[in-house]
Amino acid sequence: MHWSEIADFSAKAGDIKVVWEISRFSWAVVFARAWRISGDVRYLHAMQHWMEDWWRSNPPNTGPNWMCGQEASIRLINALLALRMTGLEKNVGAGLVGFVEAHCRRIALTTLYAVAQDNNHGTSEAAGLFVGGSWLARFGAGDPRSRGQRWAEKGRKLLNKRVRRLILPDGSFSQHSLTYHRMLLDTLSVAEAWRRYVGETLFAEDFYTRAAAATRWLGAMIDSTSGDGPNLGANDGAHPYRLDVSAYRDFRPCLQLASLLFIGSGALESGPWDESARWLGVPAKGHARPWLNDLSSAVFPDGGYVVIRNTTGAQVVLRAPTARFRPAHADALHVDFWWKGKNLLRDGGSYSYADGDVVTTAFASAVGHNTQQFDDRDQMRRLGRFLYGDWVRVIGEPAITTGAEGQSWAGSYTDIWGVRHRRTLILRDKAVSVLDEAQGFKRKAVLRWRLAPGNWSQNETGCTSSMGRIHVKSSVPIRRMSLESGWESRHYLEKSAVPVLEVEIDQSPAVLTTTVTPF
Repeated sequence: MHWSEIADFSAKAGDIKVVWEISRFSWAVVFARAWRISGDVRYLHAMQHWMEDWWRSNPPNTGPNWMCGQEASIRLINALLALRMTGLEKNVGAGLVGFVEAHCRRIALTTLYAVAQDNNHGTSEAAGLFVGGSWLARFGAGDPRSRGQRWAEKGRKLLNKRVRRLILPDGSFSQHSLTYHRMLLDTLSVAEAWRRYVGETLFAEDFYTRAAAATRWLGAMIDSTSGDGPNLGANDGAHPYRLDVSAYRDFRPCLQLASLLFIGSGALESGPWDESARWLGVPAKGHARPWLNDLSSAVFPDGGYVVIRNTTGAQVVLRAPTARFRPAHADALHVDFWWKGKNLLRDGGSYSYADGDVVTTAFASAVGHNTQQFDDRDQMRRLGRFLYGDWVRVIGEPAITTGAEGQSWAGSYTDIWGVRHRRTLILRDKAVSVLDEAQGFKRKAVLRWRLAPGNWSQNETGCTSSMGRIHVKSSVPIRRMSLESGWESRHYLEKSAVPVLEVEIDQSPAVLTTTVTPF
């Protein structure tokens, strides 16, 4: 069956990502690493056998593995990376040339669709064309070589344009997601390392400027102790280039590689996060000392993020959407709170794109975030599986203020129903306070605090556990305060229960003040 006849979403077939994941060829790079480390030829033979078997079982443009140009790009890049790592990239035969050409043709066919998405489809497919085309241009002959040169040039131009549009000056990415931001940076890093390897000319100047900004953005978001970061936005398990042994939610290898390539020095001191750079032939020593631990509080006005940190190990991340690109989640004014590597107040994640039940929908809604929900509505109208209308835009202070009470920031939005929500953050040495001012709601407002799993117990003013204390006070009578059970998804297609403190009021206007004191 031609790929165009296959439905993207089918209750009978299930989540298409499960089918696609194994065909991304991430395993090829793992086999290549295993052979290089151990010298055991069984890994090399397994890699070759699996690649040949896939090629026989998936004729070009037939079946679900050819449906998506981004999937073809990831597969092509991983295949060529694995061959490079095993020294087989120069073993040019008709089968390998056919494999690369078929993938380049498939990618080139739908680049207009990829560009229209304003997301990582465009960057991935541009990189796929550049990597595949430049391989043909260097190692191919005759017509395949000529076609490779054209594909490589198309990929280069498209990648320059996509980076210029999708990475904002402050380093924010169009998709407002930490895991997609990693995928973006890994894609740019692989493309740049490949460019150096094949001796292609530099990308555009602003490609490097924006890539460096995106690298610093990632550094500002993650917790340097654990390598983890806020579970912001869509999280579909994307981590296609497995060049290291780190856990899925450890973002340090991505950060270190991008920093070495685009900033010229490591973000961190040398460690296991250097492995990706070594496999790609990128020197692990830069011209300057590591910079990650020197970061201070910052506002990212283009993408809409506020990061407040101090020297006691506290970090607060707030989401302040700017409505420049389509939102995947209704997370306006969501707050993440980290304390010495522990994510005390946390985001819910995504769970699944294909499962359309109430639980899955709630992950992306206001219910799945640390913010207020008004009159049982979402912050925006949902128009489709991946689409909201009436985008919320937060108007906030341009900078973080430092005063006697600590560091503070405030911002607000008004939704299409006329409800105004203003949130003020104050980070002190060993506590964070959140002031929520709300007016214009008709029946009720529910404030939710999604907590780290633990032994939380409710009391008259909030809740407490061995990890910390949450105290809530209100300018109007509190109608209900209860410790509920909610869901979070740290990994795609996995969900687990988390405690959620809910505070409900029914009078407008009102001010709720929450103080979180970690232990």
